[in-house]
Amino acid sequence: LKTIDTLSDMPVVAETARLEWAIAEALDTASLQPRTLADYDKTDLGPSPDILLQPSLRLIVSHWSILSVWTAHQHGTAVDRHCTWTRRPERVALWRAGNSVRLVLLDRADFAFRHSLKHCLGLEHAASRAHALEPNFDLVSALVRLFADGLVTNVRITVPPLSN
Repeated sequence: LKTIDTLSDMPVVAETARLEWAIAEALDTASLQPRTLADYDKTDLGPSPDILLQPSLRLIVSHWSILSVWTAHQHGTAVDRHCTWTRRPERVALWRAGNSVRLVLLDRADFAFRHSLKHCLGLEHAASRAHALEPNFDLVSALVRLFADGLVTNVRITVPPLSN
């Protein structure tokens, strides 16, 4: 869509289409049974467990306010042209929740945190990236939010390699 002459001066259209595509992908991806914090109540997970997230989780960064535009169109409300045509970055997380999709805006630190976990880089790496972007990043709140959103499908204890 970015290359179509009539749309070249409206990049938000192509970016919103990218969001629509991610929504379709998420809805086509199976949901795994979410885990709860109580599932790990008496488990020693060690210093840096692997937290596995729903396979339907999609993370999108756009220079445009794609979620604001998409949401306005879903509700049939008029879209504020200033909001639409002004470059305003948005970081969007979306995932399948039953037969629908959940969409949320994230700040830079939460986005980096979820991105690291999605790519199986481990909790320590995810927390480190988030803290680098936001020194006051609240790791406990971020973890509780992941469980509350039904995004955690498993927590694995990582075993460090034995040294010779």
